[in-house]
Order: sequence, then C-alpha cells, then structure tokens
Amino acid sequence: MQEAGKISSAALDDVCAIDSVNAWAVGDSGTILKRTAKGWEIIITNIENANEFELKSVFAIKSNPNYVWIVGFDKNERKNILIRTQCGRAEKPRWLANAGWMLERSIEFVSVRFVDVNNGVIYGTQGTRLQTHDGGCTWTRVPLDVDLGR
Repeated sequence: MQEAGKISSAALDDVCAIDSVNAWAVGDSGTILKRTAKGWEIIITNIENANEFELKSVFAIKSNPNYVWIVGFDKNERKNILIRTQCGRAEKPRWLANAGWMLERSIEFVSVRFVDVNNGVIYGTQGTRLQTHDGGCTWTRVPLDVDLGR
C-alpha cells in the first residue's frame, strides 16, 4: 500500500486534466494521484491488493471531477479491473473495484472515456469495447462494427 503523503516513484501511464489546476493521474503499482491547488497527493483507495494493479487510463467528468473511472489489470491474476468512485454517497469519494472480468486472456483494458456520469466506454486490446449506461455498474461488450454515436 502507498504511504500517505509521499509521492510515488511509480511510472505513470495516464493523466486526465480537469482544468489548469485539477487533474488525476494513474500508473504502475496501483498508483492514483490527484492534483488540486495544493499540489499532488496520493489517493489511498483501501482496495485489497491494489499495489498489484497496472492502471492504464483515468477519466473524470469535468463538470464534477469527483466522478472518476480507472481501468487497468491485476498483473498477478491477469484479470481486467475497473476502479470507480461511488459519488454522492460520501463527502469524499469512496472507491469501488470491479475486478475479474474474464475476457480472452490476451485482452487488457487500455482506455476509459465517459460523455456524462452515466454513459461511457472501455477500450481494450484486440478491438475490445465495453459500454455502460449506468455509470459503470454494468457493462456490455460492443462489436467493432457498431457505431457508438460520438
């Protein structure tokens, strides 16, 4: 687990800038960083074995930057993971991990994007796409030939 207040030396894979001051970043060893006017801070999720996660992509809604989705994979279990905030239920975001999607073993989640707090897409290797309409609670695999309407 990351030590609170100490900035990580882990490699970062993605940054999502909300504006000129606020941003989120993710990377190796389950690293999640948040930048505010006070600077960068490590986010402790209290998710079991999060230090084994390779986090590849982060996305936050610009109009409400506490709605955050992160994708990657558990390098020991070789399972894809989604980490998301459970906003609206606490003063600070609570983090939930949906782990263990058993897609083909060679597929890894590499990107996540949302158009609003409900509608988003996870992209994976080998043309994998998953779509949600409920903020990331449930996901449906979408064939490549289906236009997602963007």
